[in-house]
Amino acid sequence: MLATACLLLIKVGLSLLGLPRCYHLLAKWPIQQRKSGKMTTIQAYSLAQTIRQAAQHVARANCLPQSLLLWWWLRQKGKPSQLCIGIDSHTAHFAAHAWVEVDGVPMAEAEGVAERFVAFDNLSAALERVQFS
Repeated sequence: MLATACLLLIKVGLSLLGLPRCYHLLAKWPIQQRKSGKMTTIQAYSLAQTIRQAAQHVARANCLPQSLLLWWWLRQKGKPSQLCIGIDSHTAHFAAHAWVEVDGVPMAEAEGVAERFVAFDNLSAALERVQFS
């Protein structure tokens, strides 16, 4: 239930603020101090699956809000991760996808997603450089 509510908030935030502003807001959110040790990659994968299941209950909660929520949630739990957005290099038409990697491994994604989609380099750095007037 919490994942569904958070996913809905992220989706609304993206709709109202756009990706750069939503990213800035989440990146500036204070990180909680974790009392029970470091999160494992298996726990991160489980969290990704929970968000994917929650997305079934939120209309049009596609890969971007799911990935942004996972990235933020992992950040809150002290698990380093990378938000990735890439374009499909295997089709003639434009297609894009967002996903999260932990230790270079895509979380709860179809096999080969990192090979099929060419990720934009330094996405986080680019989003952090966006200036708002």
